Amino acid sequence: MNRAVLGVPDITCTACVETIESLFKDDEFIKIRVNLVPEKEAIVFWGPEKTTLASIRERIEDSGFGTSVLSENYETPDNYLEKRTEFQIEGMTCSSCTSTIHAALADHVLSCDISLETKTASITYNEFTISPAKIVDMIEDCGFDAKVKSAVMTTLEHVKIQVLGMVCMSCVNTIQDVLGEYTGINSVVVSLEKEEADVTFQPDLLTGPVIASHIADMGFEATVINLEQTEYLKSTFNITGMRCKSCVDKITNGENYETPDNYLEKRTEFQIEGMTCSSCTSTIHAALADHVLSCDISLETKTASITYNEFTISPAKIVDMIEDCGFDAKVKSAVMTTLEHVKIQVLGMVCMSCVNTIQDVLEYLKSTFNITVSPSKTSPSKKQFVKCSIKILGMTCASCVGNIERTISKAAGVLSIVVSLMSSRGDVIFDPSMTSAKELAAAIDDMGFEASVISTGGSNEEKLTLTVTGMTCASCVRKIELSLKKIPGISDAVVTLTTSSAVVTHDRTIIPARDIIGAVENIGFGAEIRNNTENYALLEHKDAINKWRRSFLVSLFFVIPPHNIIPGLSVENLTMFILSTPVQFFAGWKFYVAAWKAIRHRSLNMDVLIMMATTISYVYSVGIVVWAMAVATPHSPKTFFETVPMLITFISLGRWLEHIAKGKTSEALATLMKMAPAEATVVVFNNGQVEKAEVVNINLVERGDLVQVKPGEKIPIDGRVIDGKSSCDESFITGESMPVTKRAGDSVYAGAINNNGSIIVKATHVGAETNLQQIVRIMEDAQSSKAPIQQHADVIAGYFVPVVISLSLLTLIGWLIGGFKNPERVVNFAFQMAITVLAIACPCALGLATPTAVMVGTGVGYKNGILIKGGEALEKAQKIDCVVFDKTGTITYGKPTVSVFQILTSKMPKSDIIRIVGSAESQSEHPLGTAVCNYAKQELKTEVMEKISDFKAVPGSGIECTVGSKHRVLIGNRSWMTSNGLKITKDVNAMMKQHEELGRTAVLVSIDGLLCAMIAISDQLKPEAQQVVHVLQKKLGCKVVLLTGDNQITAKAIAREVGIFEVFAEVLPTHKADKVKDLQAAGKTVAMVGDGVNDSPALVTADVGISFKTGTDVAAEAADIVLMNDNLEDIVAAIDLSKAVVRRIKYNFVFASAYNVIGVPIAAGCFVPIGFSLQPWMASAAMALSSVSVVTSSLLLKKYTKPFFDNSWKKGDMLKEDEVLIQTGRNFIDKIATSLANISEKMSNGSNNIVGEKFASLPKTCEGEKNEQIARIDGTLVESRDEKEYLLLDAQNDSDSETDL
Repeated sequence: MNRAVLGVPDITCTACVETIESLFKDDEFIKIRVNLVPEKEAIVFWGPEKTTLASIRERIEDSGFGTSVLSENYETPDNYLEKRTEFQIEGMTCSSCTSTIHAALADHVLSCDISLETKTASITYNEFTISPAKIVDMIEDCGFDAKVKSAVMTTLEHVKIQVLGMVCMSCVNTIQDVLGEYTGINSVVVSLEKEEADVTFQPDLLTGPVIASHIADMGFEATVINLEQTEYLKSTFNITGMRCKSCVDKITNGENYETPDNYLEKRTEFQIEGMTCSSCTSTIHAALADHVLSCDISLETKTASITYNEFTISPAKIVDMIEDCGFDAKVKSAVMTTLEHVKIQVLGMVCMSCVNTIQDVLEYLKSTFNITVSPSKTSPSKKQFVKCSIKILGMTCASCVGNIERTISKAAGVLSIVVSLMSSRGDVIFDPSMTSAKELAAAIDDMGFEASVISTGGSNEEKLTLTVTGMTCASCVRKIELSLKKIPGISDAVVTLTTSSAVVTHDRTIIPARDIIGAVENIGFGAEIRNNTENYALLEHKDAINKWRRSFLVSLFFVIPPHNIIPGLSVENLTMFILSTPVQFFAGWKFYVAAWKAIRHRSLNMDVLIMMATTISYVYSVGIVVWAMAVATPHSPKTFFETVPMLITFISLGRWLEHIAKGKTSEALATLMKMAPAEATVVVFNNGQVEKAEVVNINLVERGDLVQVKPGEKIPIDGRVIDGKSSCDESFITGESMPVTKRAGDSVYAGAINNNGSIIVKATHVGAETNLQQIVRIMEDAQSSKAPIQQHADVIAGYFVPVVISLSLLTLIGWLIGGFKNPERVVNFAFQMAITVLAIACPCALGLATPTAVMVGTGVGYKNGILIKGGEALEKAQKIDCVVFDKTGTITYGKPTVSVFQILTSKMPKSDIIRIVGSAESQSEHPLGTAVCNYAKQELKTEVMEKISDFKAVPGSGIECTVGSKHRVLIGNRSWMTSNGLKITKDVNAMMKQHEELGRTAVLVSIDGLLCAMIAISDQLKPEAQQVVHVLQKKLGCKVVLLTGDNQITAKAIAREVGIFEVFAEVLPTHKADKVKDLQAAGKTVAMVGDGVNDSPALVTADVGISFKTGTDVAAEAADIVLMNDNLEDIVAAIDLSKAVVRRIKYNFVFASAYNVIGVPIAAGCFVPIGFSLQPWMASAAMALSSVSVVTSSLLLKKYTKPFFDNSWKKGDMLKEDEVLIQTGRNFIDKIATSLANISEKMSNGSNNIVGEKFASLPKTCEGEKNEQIARIDGTLVESRDEKEYLLLDAQNDSDSETDL
């Protein structure tokens, strides 16, 4: 058990203390005690094999409290976690029964006092290692009935302690809470006014002075006043309905609760009829004088304003007393008065308990009608940033992306913005005190794009969209909005009558969706959740596909011109003018709007080029026709009316096809999002029977609900099976098509298909918390992120449009200057070439080259069980030339298993030996014992072991016990056997040594004094490990390193077996990241592969961190690539996929660049001398198809298949001893130089010269954090005080002698 003291400076009251302690109340491996005064600290106890201090701190900090480590080796009293509990035991008949219970509990509790007469046991135990429920189970395993005793008659003592230094109720609560945790204290009542603490306690466990010292430790002065002894009956009650500390105070203090004198005062107006004179008022005064606090009677208004204590008298009683005087009286129903409204800033509130206290107290003040207290949600001293996601429609190329990013990044409060062209989404991190998500969306909308907020992070708030029925007018809308906004947990509600919808922003932890629907129904309207398919449609680009399909078909109608030509005013030109005008000003209006907004924000994009090309064509054609008509030319001039509909038609066609292709690129993500069912069957399940079943929307399922999943249905939530048996298809997570058997206690995941058998699942994660939604979120973020290579396209896109406009202008001027003799033909041809340049140039292809490939690549990776978290990781993976493996759980399975079970005798059958050994180890809690027991169950194909007795475990040696009441069994190491009188032969010793050199743990088995077996236990290698290492080294050219905290022998044995030539062993978790940095400094692009919390720093430090979904959550969060299957072959697949995607990106760039580099000169007329030129409509067709070609090129990645691993692979021979270079810890050669320099200065003899000469020949050795290095020069022990390291140098006079470290 490890222990540490954490500083928690942010706690301010007992509510904070309870919040932190509640985080670990259900964790059997973590115990925590939080002290509010005087130090604001938390004392933590934890099992190092189950968790780490860093993980504990992270859980506390996630709750909003900062932490710091004050001490990691905190010494506490041995009895700090001791607890004493009374148990009732039925079935004991003699002293043999008590001995049986004593023997069963001996190794698990601190003391056990059993009374055969009262049938009780008073047991003292460490609550960190065992619980009362476990003790009950152990007693019942002995054949007795046991339960925690609910009432104990005992002698208790009562002490009054004077406590000085308390200043507020927080001090009172702190003393009561802290003392209440001590074993032996039954009750604590602290009075702030009397400065006293009344404590009732068990004198056999505590004394009055000890209790006073505990109070003094909290920072108060405490002195014992008197001591009383009383007989008490202690009972334990289960109290439901308590919600906060205030509830506890009310129950604890009871009638001693002190309130202000006017706490129950109330003032009421009464109407009195029949009064005629002052004698009447005097009569009423006299009647009420002894019953009310004050009475003001007005003869003129015939009213009485009476103040009374509502605990002693009621308004009805006052009416009766007035009527007994002969008058008619009633409570006045309405009082016309003037009310004022005031806002008061209240500082010092820290939780909702403060809010409720202020409201409750103010409500009892006279003349106070309405009080609303709002706590501040954020500290003004800490700037907090929030991330929001915004849907952005209308982007066409990288220029649009760059325009949005440049403009929004300059907005006040915006920290960063990343816009994804492919997913039509922007992620913005901003300061909510300076701007909001709605304002940012409005700013993007003002730039010519359609923007709407998808989600806002940084809080627990969610948006719920409801379909509301029964609304008839605006009054209904207002009624619903006002009613919902009054409900705690709902921050906003927007109801729309025309769409019969309501969008409610709420905190799901405070008010779930079901309660919101219930609130709407209670008002008198119907409500149900509206299925949101917007994300699916967005990913599949359905709206954009429909939009551009309509645009293409409409424009196509105006494309085909008549061919008859009449001298004079051409019918063709007139017809084309009529046909092109609606296209120019109606179909092209969206381009005008987008272009104008872009120009207004000082940016140029694709819309500007389209607008310029169509406008120039149309205006030039109108102008030249008007001129021809004005001068009455004999023939019709050449015009470009056909360019307008042709250009817009081909652009619409290209956009239509482009969005169809884009929809295919995000197909994997869209399919994944559709995997979760829309509904779930929530049931009431009792005694193995479903009593009630209700089909509800999936968003209405809350954590803890019981959900029934029938055969063929998809599992709607993450949870644990509590009843039933079935098999589930979890291929969407594991990639394995084989169904996984599920029975009670097994975990299931949302989206998995229940193949056969009905199961009842208890929901543990719902909504966005499910495994499926987390994968969706990772893929969304990955597809929205930018690969570094995309920066080149962004830079080019920023200059592309201005350069194209300049080239178009130069083309126009060049052809006008060097044109032909016919002026009309020169002008016409120059304009044709200039328009063609505008029409053919396309930055879209460059902008789509990277994101389309990344989107398809991440989707293909997911389908192959590789979850890639972003474009940067995808690009870096193809550069990997060094792979660092963790050992435990990565190269190996991470749990010990039996490698060899060698029988050493022929006197007993092997099956009998295995059965006896497995039975003996069934009571062991050691991992090696568990491995042996599991091996026995597997070999014997049974779960039932023989009964054992007299079990004894000796740490570091072994175990002994009796199996089946006749076999005396010893299992352990050599020393354990020899200490029990057994002789180990040379052959057995050599066999054990051989296995130990392979990194295995060898133990011996003795049955009835006969040495029967030798068992070798090891952490088994994954079968594919050797082949994967071979492929990485030989085919991918990667350097492979093993990095582990395990000892040198085991690490070297594993490395020899898998073929790794370089090993770093005995490396502390904090230094693994340093090793990765050393490799990076040597010029390597490093991939770190690990699955544990201790690997997280190295995973973050590496260029690419790779973890497994089956590993720890911390490692998966820190990694850049998560492998869904626990298979090392996917590491090779991830690198290979990265190479394929980057290769495809480069192909796309080459094609997009070549298209513009070749297309623009052709459009400018450079090949006219050889008779080759383009019409504007041809250029528009080429431009439209360029983007489609790039997206189609990216879609070819869908044909990617993982590298094939030969199933006939045969394991190679182990590496030789000298082939593996093993180093321990951090390299400390540089420190040796400093140490030797210090040593040489202190030495007075000449041997220091030898040391100086020998330093150049020192072997490259490493320090090994777990081992001390000792230095001896000429037989003298030398310590380097500065470096705190020890060096062992055996310096000799012979100049050729070696220096050993």
